[in-house]
Amino acid sequence: MYNIRNLTLEEYLEKIAEPSFPGPASGSVCATAAAMASAVVEMSCKASIKKDPQNQLLIDVTEKMKRLKAHCLRLADDDMKAFGEVIKGTKKKKEFPNQYEDLLQKATDPLVAILEGCEQILVEIQKIHKESYAKVLGDLAGAVYLSEGAAIAVKKAIEVNLTYLSDMAYTERVKETVETLYENCSKIKNSVINGMFK
Repeated sequence: MYNIRNLTLEEYLEKIAEPSFPGPASGSVCATAAAMASAVVEMSCKASIKKDPQNQLLIDVTEKMKRLKAHCLRLADDDMKAFGEVIKGTKKKKEFPNQYEDLLQKATDPLVAILEGCEQILVEIQKIHKESYAKVLGDLAGAVYLSEGAAIAVKKAIEVNLTYLSDMAYTERVKETVETLYENCSKIKNSVINGMFK
C-alpha cells in the first residue's frame, strides 16, 4: 500500500482516474483540496508577515496551516485505505453484516475529520483576512472557496455513507456533527467574502 503524499502530482491524478481500489476517490480528493487550501493560507500569511514581521497572529496561523496541511494529507491516505476496506468487505456484506457496518463507520470517520479540517481553515481565514497584505486577498478568497467546495463534497460523501448504516445512534450523532460543521463553514464563508472586498 502506497501513501498519497509520496506520489508526484501526475501519479496521484492517474491513481484517481483508475477504478481500482484501494485507491484515492472523492474523500481523498476532498482532503487534498483542504491541504491545498491550507497551503494557500500559509503562503498568504508568509507574504503578509514580510510586510508586518511582528504580527503574532499571522505567525501563529502559519504554523497552524503547516500542521493542518500535513493532517489533511494523512486524511487523504486514511480515506483511501478505509474505503478500500469497505470495497473488500462488500463481498461479504450479507455473510458478515456487522463487520461491514464497522468498516463503513471507519470509512466515514475520516470524512468527518476532513470536514472539520475545512472548518478550521475557514476559521483561521476569518481571523487573518483583515490583517493580511492586500495583494493576497484574492488568494485567501480562493482558499475560502476551495475549502467550501471540499466541505460540500465531503458532506455529500458522508450522507451517502450514512444511508447504508443501520446503527441509528452513530448515524444521528454524525448527522448532527456534519450539519453543525457545514453550517459553520457556510456562515464563515459568507462573512469572510462579504467583508473581504469592502
